[in-house]
Amino acid sequence: MGLGSAEKEYKRAIVLYPGYATAHHWYAWHLIVTGRISEGIAQLKTAESLDPLSLIISATWRMHCASLISMTNQCSRVGGH
Repeated sequence: MGLGSAEKEYKRAIVLYPGYATAHHWYAWHLIVTGRISEGIAQLKTAESLDPLSLIISATWRMHCASLISMTNQCSRVGGH
């Protein structure tokens, strides 16, 4: 299954079960990994609002934020020597 097929299936799952936090969560991950960060964050927010006690959704938030901090630190070291 390619990335386009995966996205189609995530969207289909969300249409069929819009209240299913896991579908939003995995679609968010797909979007983030493919570089569509703001769309991914929107899906993560939806997932979190649907299941605020989910450990995996909150862990994804932490991983995403840690990744952004790491990238920012690398960029500042390259630009600032």
